[in-house]
Amino acid sequence: MVDSEGGINIEPKTEASSSPVPDLATGPHFPVTEKRDSEVHQIEVKKLEVLPEAEISEYLAVYRDAFDPLDELSPAKQSMTDEEFRHEMTSPGVMKYVVEDELGQVIALACMTTDVTEVPWLSPKYYEKNFPEQFARQAVYFVGTILVHPERRGGRHLMKLLDSMGGDMVANQGVLAFDCCGYNSEQVHLPRIINKAASRLCEVEEVVLDQQTYYAFAYKGPKQPD
Repeated sequence: MVDSEGGINIEPKTEASSSPVPDLATGPHFPVTEKRDSEVHQIEVKKLEVLPEAEISEYLAVYRDAFDPLDELSPAKQSMTDEEFRHEMTSPGVMKYVVEDELGQVIALACMTTDVTEVPWLSPKYYEKNFPEQFARQAVYFVGTILVHPERRGGRHLMKLLDSMGGDMVANQGVLAFDCCGYNSEQVHLPRIINKAASRLCEVEEVVLDQQTYYAFAYKGPKQPD
């Protein structure tokens, strides 16, 4: 619930939900998996502060496959440069949640930080004002990257990431924040997916913080006199 200071209180549920986890919406980086549940449930999420240098190129290739298509679907740039990606993978201030298969190949990746200064387009003062209690104890978590390998198409893999991230959120009574383009909101339904995952773990309230709309006026040439 939203408290009197504007913060969000996240209360853990006393009983785990027994309802099955549904397949999630399709999209460039959230396609539906064809793998069996028994295979997916054997996969664990690893948490890393720094990704080994030798593995970054493999993760970058998966990132490009997942995020580059979004640059044609939104007027705002949706992907990091190679340099920005490498910086995020080697920054201890950004926690990496990683799912790999039995051969060590990348299946899914999410990155989350409690240092909003790591994200150049965010306003730390906004989060400090609106979530003062959580901000003071570094419990405002911003998710900058979340993806599933296009060839390992997996709502189930995504839910494993979200469950691991959500466990940290519940333990720290944190606020999870992210931004997404219109395509990810309206077609992929990313906010709904995250809400569904969070609701399996705790009582949570979704709040839309802001909205930025891009406009274009196409000028057709001089107006003809009447």
